Amino acid sequence: MGFGDGNWFSNLFVDKNANLPPEQIPVLEYGSSEVPIFDRQDPAVPRLVEEWQAQLDPKRHPRADEATRKVYKKVDPSVVQTEGRDAQGKVWGGSGCAIGDGEIVMTAAHVVNHLHNIRLRSNDGKIIPADVIEMDPVEDWAILLLQGRRADIPRGIFVGNLNKFKKGDPIYSLGHAEGLAKDYISPGTYQKISSPYEVYQGGLPARAARFGNEARRFLDRKYVVVNSHVRPGCSGGPLVDSYGRLVGLTNARKLDFHAMSIHAPIYSFAKRLEEAQKALDPFAISVTEFELIRQSKAMLQKSDKAKRSRS
Repeated sequence: MGFGDGNWFSNLFVDKNANLPPEQIPVLEYGSSEVPIFDRQDPAVPRLVEEWQAQLDPKRHPRADEATRKVYKKVDPSVVQTEGRDAQGKVWGGSGCAIGDGEIVMTAAHVVNHLHNIRLRSNDGKIIPADVIEMDPVEDWAILLLQGRRADIPRGIFVGNLNKFKKGDPIYSLGHAEGLAKDYISPGTYQKISSPYEVYQGGLPARAARFGNEARRFLDRKYVVVNSHVRPGCSGGPLVDSYGRLVGLTNARKLDFHAMSIHAPIYSFAKRLEEAQKALDPFAISVTEFELIRQSKAMLQKSDKAKRSRS
């Protein structure tokens, strides 16, 4: 979809399946690896970015809230756009997020598994080559290693605890929608942990067959279901809690609901992420250890506060 026509902005948010009969509507859309990288000189790009930035400005967008702005400010430097070439040489893009000290980037497997010459574009314009060091197409996550310096990405984020979520809790996804250079944030609410049986419904047998001997593992995987708007190009982007901590990766959006997206849960890749980080630097504080330290400090501070209030 180009930006040449006069309805370029509204067209981005029109469901292309809205007029199809129910039996022809696909259940999920994995659009990220099929989103072309648009020309950054396209005059429509700044206007679209302007509209998204307005979401975070309470003077221009009455629904903007302080919590969303705080999360965006914290996580935005860690979000990257993935770029790679397919076998025909065409450039496609998705999203990802830097972890910890920024040397490792997480994204979705379906964003990078058919591409080569992968590069990451940070939000301040740096372009950094990256290699896929591990990938799980079944759980739909991939670990990328920067070929550049750690300083090329300002900072990474750390992991959170998905088990603490209850239905209706605020949760946020970020990504480079529609292949644009600027990321945006989509606030939403946590719904539940779901299974492929619920997510794919009638399309499950065909989807499972794609994984061959791994079909059983696919049927056993879990998804985080979120009530939020995500766009093609956002896959691989971070799903974060109110503190900006990673709790999942965007996989797809459900097209049979107005605003529903599915995400790979943090516990499906946290262990492999920690092992990859330790392999690079055995003495580094891992992303999970960092969170445990943070929780311990918070508990001590709460205990000290309680003691002072009793004295």
